[in-house]
Amino acid sequence: GVWRWDAATDAVEWDAAMERLFGLAPGAFGGTRADWVALVHPDDRVGVLATFEKALLDCGHYQVDHRVVLVDGSTRWLHGRGMVTVDDAGQVTGAIGCSIDITQRKQFELDVGRRAENASALADVERRDLQRMEFLTSLTDHAISCDGHRDYMELVARDAVPRLGDWCALHFLPEAGVLPEVVIAHADPERSAWARELQERYPYDPDAPSGVAEVIRTGRPEFIPDVAAMTLEELDAALESRHIGIAEARELITSLGLRSVIIAPLVTKRGVIGAIQFVTAESDRLYSDEDLALAQAAAGRVADALDLMWWSEQQQVIAATLQRALLPPALPVVPGVRLATRYWPAGSVADVGGDFYDAFELDGGELALVVGDVCGRGPQAAALTGIARHTIRAAAMHDCTPDEVIDWLNTAFLRSNRETFCTALYCTVGSAGPAGSRRLELVCGGHPPAVLVRADGETSMLGAPGSLLGMFAQIHTTPVEAELDPGDVLVLYTDGITDAPEPVALSSAELQQEVSRSSASGDVEAIADHLEAVIEGRLPLRERSDDIAVLVMSLDQGP
Repeated sequence: GVWRWDAATDAVEWDAAMERLFGLAPGAFGGTRADWVALVHPDDRVGVLATFEKALLDCGHYQVDHRVVLVDGSTRWLHGRGMVTVDDAGQVTGAIGCSIDITQRKQFELDVGRRAENASALADVERRDLQRMEFLTSLTDHAISCDGHRDYMELVARDAVPRLGDWCALHFLPEAGVLPEVVIAHADPERSAWARELQERYPYDPDAPSGVAEVIRTGRPEFIPDVAAMTLEELDAALESRHIGIAEARELITSLGLRSVIIAPLVTKRGVIGAIQFVTAESDRLYSDEDLALAQAAAGRVADALDLMWWSEQQQVIAATLQRALLPPALPVVPGVRLATRYWPAGSVADVGGDFYDAFELDGGELALVVGDVCGRGPQAAALTGIARHTIRAAAMHDCTPDEVIDWLNTAFLRSNRETFCTALYCTVGSAGPAGSRRLELVCGGHPPAVLVRADGETSMLGAPGSLLGMFAQIHTTPVEAELDPGDVLVLYTDGITDAPEPVALSSAELQQEVSRSSASGDVEAIADHLEAVIEGRLPLRERSDDIAVLVMSLDQGP
């Protein structure tokens, strides 16, 4: 279609094709610029008129795409091109131009654009879903690889930023009546440090009517999709606390630039043990209901993992405490005798081990030394370890000989009705003679012999294994006697040293060699440290399945 506009009269002439383009019957066009503008789609009028007015000011050409509304209410896309006409003096006399129907092309472009937008939106959704799945998977991975519940909290918080928010705070409250452990993460370390300072300045308020405290009390999540959309009354109610004023709290909200907040409770079978908080700020992202569902799913996984780790650590503490109670609190101080002991639990210390040692003085300046190994781990082993130590001490205080002490121990295990057994090595070291020598009497009840290193370096195994204790009413033992001289070293140990799997096992001959190698100085602590290094070098203690107890004794060489 072709048109012409006369500036002097404001008359607009359209040919028949122009009228058809605008959906008009022949001769139905009003003939003024206002009539033309009325037919342009309302959403496009401002832009079309601005383009036309600029062409008038520039006395130039223009082109514009716009929609028109037809009589039946449908729309059509037109592409218009025009040129302003001027007289010899350069004054605008009007304009001429033409229009063409581009509806089909525009529909194609719009369809392509929509498909591109849909594809981009779908890609965004898939990317977010992948990130969410990766995050949930990482929670399990971290639970397997971390070194305790505190390490797990750090890993979770760091992994959530920036995938799930600009901030992540994890509050863990395993026991009632204590302050929660808190870990805060942000992509910027300085911001994280600042948040920790704020935490110290404004401590946790268990009675706060909203926020983390409210979520922990009720077990219900808190979701603020848009902090900026909150009314002042809602904001003040959310910020009410015993530790911070409303005005100061508002200032903090502004300085942090908070945009959206999700707080999900950490719920286990025994109740709420904390909360995980996700916050957006500088990214300007607003959380959705899908984000809330993800936060709750993550909170469920974190809660179970944290609770399991914490309980495991408590069991380890209990086991370690009980283990210490089953060992002598201090070694006796005997002139001319030096003692050192070591106890290395196998792998995790979640269970009490069955290995033990003891050292105590007897009448007449004698010294009693014991190492033993109760079959099994846990409470039963602990109970039997207690029986073993107290039985040995009781028998020794009744002036029993070493073989009688072992017999007492066998009887005690049989009468305990625990259907288990133990091994033990018991020996007495007599008082010093004129030359500093001491008489050694030693008996093994199913236990590995001791290592004896003489002052001149000669090494031997001392003792015969004998019968297991707690298995038979009658046992066979072989008492051994020896004279210990100044500078001699005696090492008692449990079989965790020599019973490691091949090829890391330490044979009896190798054990003698390692004790001899470290015995020259007579420093019992150095000998014990050397044995630990050898054991760790063969197979790390955390990877071993059996406990190890070691007792080292040396006689002073004198001045």
